[in-house]
Amino acid sequence: MENLHVILIGAPEDADLAEKILRPLANRRSVWSLIGHVKLADLPALLTRCTLFIGNNSGPQHIAAGLGVSTVGIHSGVVDAREWGPKGTRAVALQRAMTCAPCYHTKPAECPRALACLRELSPRDVLQVCQQLLATTLTGGKQVAAPSSRQALRVRSERQRGQLFEPLTKLC
Repeated sequence: MENLHVILIGAPEDADLAEKILRPLANRRSVWSLIGHVKLADLPALLTRCTLFIGNNSGPQHIAAGLGVSTVGIHSGVVDAREWGPKGTRAVALQRAMTCAPCYHTKPAECPRALACLRELSPRDVLQVCQQLLATTLTGGKQVAAPSSRQALRVRSERQRGQLFEPLTKLC
């Protein structure tokens, strides 16, 4: 992927996590950490300059989707992504289909499955959804197929007449 630039955003207490993400990168010149440097009031101006937002169930995810930025929200099984996912025609909630979800646990230690809803959501699946969302955005809304995966995923979109991504069925 050429000409790809990534910006990490977050609160000052996320700086250690940002360093863990940045440390193994081969091309750090394409990734900038703005962790702790972007005020909430300035966030919309930054997000409107982005082609794609990828993030967890957080305020910035909802701000990006509300601004019309293509958004991929990554959700655990703790909440129902249909209720808490990003809204908009270019917003997708990605969540692993789990029989125990939504569980509404408040602490990772409460999960008897060691957060399988997050740990088994592969970066490859997230990348495929991002590529397809961008392809659809850049082709004026032409529908694309859902990503294939060994894992069952729920991919939800707000597309009114037919979903942007059809929900995936459980695969063995």
